[in-house]
Amino acid sequence: MKLSTSLSANVHQLHLIFPIEKSFDLITRSLCIGQTKAYWLGINGFCTSEILLRILSDLQNHSFHNNETIDDLRQFMASRIGYIQAEQTQDLDTVIKSVLSGVSVLLVDGFDYAILLDA
Repeated sequence: MKLSTSLSANVHQLHLIFPIEKSFDLITRSLCIGQTKAYWLGINGFCTSEILLRILSDLQNHSFHNNETIDDLRQFMASRIGYIQAEQTQDLDTVIKSVLSGVSVLLVDGFDYAILLDA
C-alpha cells in the first residue's frame, strides 16, 4: 500500500498497525519542521539515542528553517539530514518492516513517502 500525502492519514494507518500509546516500546514525536508538520516513530532500545537526539534537534532548529515550509522533501533530506543511513520509501509495508527491524521513520505532511533513519 502506498503512503498518502496526508500526514494524519499516514499516522492513522500506523495507529491501526502498531499499539502506539499502548506499548512503552513504541516512541513517537509530533514535530514541526519550520511550518511543516511531521511525525517520528521508533522502537525504544532499537534506536541510538544520541544520533536521534541530534537528528530531531537539527530538524526542529529554527535557525535552519526560518519558519519556512518544506516544498521538496528529497532536497530537504539531502541538505538537512546529515546522517548517511537515511533513505526514502512510498510503501507502507516497507515502513512497517523497517520499524520492526529497528529503523525509525519520519513522515512529513504533504509528501507520500517516508524517510527511514537507521539509527
